[in-house]
Order: sequence, then C-alpha cells, then structure tokens
Amino acid sequence: MKKILLLLFTTILTIPAIAQISITDHSGNAITNGQEFKFSELGQLFAEVGIKITNNGSSDAYILGEVVSMSNASGSNLQFCLAEVCYATITSATSYPLTTPLTLAPGESNGDYDHFFNNYDGNDPSQPVVYEFRFYEVDASGNELGDIVSFSYTYDKTLSTKKYNLENIGITVYSSMVSDQFKFNTEESTTLKIYSLTGKKVYERNFNNGEQVVSTSKLSSGIYIIEFVTEKGYRAAKKIVKK
Repeated sequence: MKKILLLLFTTILTIPAIAQISITDHSGNAITNGQEFKFSELGQLFAEVGIKITNNGSSDAYILGEVVSMSNASGSNLQFCLAEVCYATITSATSYPLTTPLTLAPGESNGDYDHFFNNYDGNDPSQPVVYEFRFYEVDASGNELGDIVSFSYTYDKTLSTKKYNLENIGITVYSSMVSDQFKFNTEESTTLKIYSLTGKKVYERNFNNGEQVVSTSKLSSGIYIIEFVTEKGYRAAKKIVKK
C-alpha cells in the first residue's frame, strides 16, 4: 500500500510541471496534442509552423523536440529550429537541439525564430510527406519527465487541387494599393500574415470576424504578400503594394 501511495504521489507531483509549459504558434494559437498541420506548398513562406514555448512554472524548464518519425521524407531540404539552433537535416527518433535542451527560466519564452518548414516534395512526389514531432521535458540531468505535446506536419500537393481565393473564404480586401493602412472584412476569425518578397514575415496577428483596419505605416514602400488563414484552416493570399 505504501508503494502504491508513493507512486501516486510522485505521479501527481510530475503532472503540474508538464502542464505549466505551453506551446503555441507565432500567432499565439495553442498547438494541441495530436494536431495535424497540412500544407499543399513548400518552403517557409506558406508552409511554416512557428514554435513558441513558454515556461509558466516556478522553476527552470528543459525542453527537447523529438522527430519521432518521417514518411516519404529524406530528412533533408527542410529547416527545424529550436533554441535558435537550426538544422537543415534531421533523423527519425532523434531529439533536438543535439547538444543541450532549450532552457527557460520561470515566465520565460523562447524567441520568435524557432520553427519548422519542409521544402522537400517526397521520395515519391505523388505521395504525402509526413513528419511526426514530440516535445517533452527533461530535468537538469537530461532524465525525461514527460510529454508536453505531439503533432504532425504533412506536405501533400494534392491539397492544392482545390484553390481558394479571398472571396471563397469570406474575406474582402478593399484595395491592393495601401499607404498607412489597409482595410478588410472577414466573415470568420482569421490570422493575417504579411511577407516581404524575400520571404521574411513582417507582420502577424489574429482577427475576429468583421471590419478590420491594419496599420502599414511602418512598412517600407514595395510589394508584399498578404496571407489569410481562417479558423477552418482555409488559406488564401494576394499581393499588395505599399506606396
């Protein structure tokens, strides 16, 4: 009986430590256990998953990201960054960073740079490319404490056979020529991302449904790509010109 009570007590103690670590994308949307990220395009511009990790606990947290498995993938032609250490080649059943875990003090988050994207169209280009990830916590000695979240990332070019434009997903952008702001209307909650033509993300924010105004006063003059991702997962993009 004492052994059972001790095991139960130990289990209860370890649960809060895991629960106090949260993982979101760079828009602040929680990444949930078992979530599937699906993309029909390659590269960082349209197929990046941001990884924002926050330690909400009262002691230091040590975090690793494991590539659990890969399907129809070579392990190259991609980028996986954690603790601002980036890998262009990854291996199944391997945890990253390879040297030391991401270490977060109480209340601390990692930077906005950590992410994953795929740029490989598959050993067999007619089939999906799938990566399975697991993020977990270890102690200061590297002993595993428990899982935080697992998710999958899929590139499937057949998803692009159904094209969406802004009108199809309930979004109206009133003008593609903007100065200090541009206006749009959305029929459902959506995430807006703005990219330069070099692929650098310069803006990201979540919006509720309705009329919205976005300040572009800090953007340099030039051409930008705006991408909308609705709460149902539909994506559409277009170019705008900042005067």
